[in-house]
Amino acid sequence: MGKYILKRIIYMIFVFFVMSFVLFFLYNMIPGDPARAQLEPLKNKLKPEEYQYRYEQLRKTMGLDDPLMVR
Repeated sequence: MGKYILKRIIYMIFVFFVMSFVLFFLYNMIPGDPARAQLEPLKNKLKPEEYQYRYEQLRKTMGLDDPLMVR
């Protein structure tokens, strides 16, 4: 019985890691930019230069400029 439970726990951990990787890569394949979506309501209130600066800062803060493996 103990061997069966240990085997099931190891299987659950394996499935958790596999699903984590699959969901991470699927999320990164979604078209669109989360930083741009977050700043879109402010676009009309900011000057183009300030909007671009905030957009670049937000991408850096969110880690979107990092390579896929680093994220």
